[in-house]
Amino acid sequence: SEHNGRNIFTPHIHTYWFNSHYNQDRSVSYEKKLSRGSDVSTSFYNEQEIYLTKNILKTIDKGYSKLLEKGQISEAPTVGVISLYGDQVRLLKREVGKLNFKALDFSKSKISTVDEFQGKEEDIIIVNLVRNNKSGHAGEFTRKFERLNVALSRARKMLIVVGSVPFFSNLKIDIENSDNPSIIKTRYLYKEIYDRIKGKINEPNGYFKEDESWN
Repeated sequence: SEHNGRNIFTPHIHTYWFNSHYNQDRSVSYEKKLSRGSDVSTSFYNEQEIYLTKNILKTIDKGYSKLLEKGQISEAPTVGVISLYGDQVRLLKREVGKLNFKALDFSKSKISTVDEFQGKEEDIIIVNLVRNNKSGHAGEFTRKFERLNVALSRARKMLIVVGSVPFFSNLKIDIENSDNPSIIKTRYLYKEIYDRIKGKINEPNGYFKEDESWN
């Protein structure tokens, strides 16, 4: 699929990681919290990941529209967008809901938290990791290996991870031994996943620079 004259997706690559570490102005894209007055949410969102996800969806839609028009495929793939964070999901539903898709049958129900997604599968899954902060900590949510595993195992044809490569490459995950829970191994699991992913899009803003920002 081509965007701004450059190929992002190629048929023989089925795993991608879009690095969300930098905003379009090259400032670092940190996680944020929604607040209403003095009430601050316990959840997180990431503006750059919303911007990238919208543009990834538009690119996929454009590519499959062409294939449908040429009769090279009979139907477009199903797509799901998932995140560990409820506020990210809510904002994604709002922003993606403003887009008009030609090929993708994309309803709001296709955007959900990892927990809501349990047991479901889609042809293409886009995972928003959201977290990125100066302290290098990500809380229990992102460190829970089972949740991560669910998020990454739901794609039938293509997996797209959207997250900060520098942040998640340095994030340690504690894994309990199933036979003896007191034995805990620490691994850089996200780094291992990043290393295995074939399509590394480390500077995604270059592909989407002509498009509007997320808000």
